[in-house]
Amino acid sequence: MDSSKTCALSVIYTCNAIEHKDQVPVGRFRLELGEALGEDKKNLIPAADCVVPIPQSGMYYAMGLAKVIGVPYLQAIVKWNEKERTLSKNQDIRKNTMTKGLLLIPQFLEGRRVIIVDEAIFTGLTIKLVCEKLREAGVREIHICIPTAPCIHPCPALPKKELISSHMSIPEMVEYFGADSLTFQSEEMFDRMMKLQQNDFCVDCFL
Repeated sequence: MDSSKTCALSVIYTCNAIEHKDQVPVGRFRLELGEALGEDKKNLIPAADCVVPIPQSGMYYAMGLAKVIGVPYLQAIVKWNEKERTLSKNQDIRKNTMTKGLLLIPQFLEGRRVIIVDEAIFTGLTIKLVCEKLREAGVREIHICIPTAPCIHPCPALPKKELISSHMSIPEMVEYFGADSLTFQSEEMFDRMMKLQQNDFCVDCFL
């Protein structure tokens, strides 16, 4: 990580949506990054019945994506403890926390084709658990959409865990997650959106 730059993860993940990070309004930025994913990959994202965020980190991205692709936004996954962040915890604690803390509303999901959205994929644990829960709820198709580029490079700002995108291809991740498709923001669009913020963000873990 370049210590002279602001870590991109602060505006992508760690800051509250109501905050400004170095004059960048976090909520608006996340909405625009979701819109950019929709514009960038509109012809590649499969047809679906609803766009569902992984709370709370995927919410604004999902709103932006849903707006652009014309698919209803539906908050069908609820986080029991909205204030709890799990990225910095060890793998076993994270899994236990998420298993208990992510609750689905089955009547919103059964038999439907669902696009799920989160801010990024690091170890892949969150996405895998959510996909398992969605299958148990009777979801017909699961399409994962990520508004950032694949995170492939180790970084001091991330926990010292293996980044799944560094050793699995997209088809391998789709199979591992038990999903039907996986779409990332292109590196070109992600880089462009970060530079549009008129701030010198470090994106070394993504690009």
